[in-house]
Amino acid sequence: MEAENSKIKFAVVGCGHIGKRHAEMIHQNSESELVALIDTKDKEALGIEKYGVPFYSSLEELFANDVISLEPYEGLLPKQTRGMSAIRKKAELFISNVENFYGSIISDPLVAGDYFTVAWETDLQMKGEARKTNNEICVYKTSAGKIVSEQFFY
Repeated sequence: MEAENSKIKFAVVGCGHIGKRHAEMIHQNSESELVALIDTKDKEALGIEKYGVPFYSSLEELFANDVISLEPYEGLLPKQTRGMSAIRKKAELFISNVENFYGSIISDPLVAGDYFTVAWETDLQMKGEARKTNNEICVYKTSAGKIVSEQFFY
């Protein structure tokens, strides 16, 4: 049996047919641990009680209230943002400046202790700019089951 701290931990976002299949595969794998389920529907309507893990109705619930967000430099977005409410406003500012969104690719996560990271590629056109592909690395720190910081490199 695997040591508890060596298991790969997963949260499943979206608990429809495919999400439930993913949850079941994670649940049955001795090298992984299902730690959370997220869906906008009521938990009772989803039929996911057997997993016995925390349920969240939004991704925001995975973040600490005093989370800090760091950008590589001051620009359209502030270099440092603190608190979930301010981060929500930062996201709204970014989205309001997107003219066209063509797609994105997010890598599988790489986990090391209390940190996880993903590579994120977006194909978009910002207002007043030409279409472009952005590549960034997103690094998240967790504590007590919540994301306490996020930092972006691009």
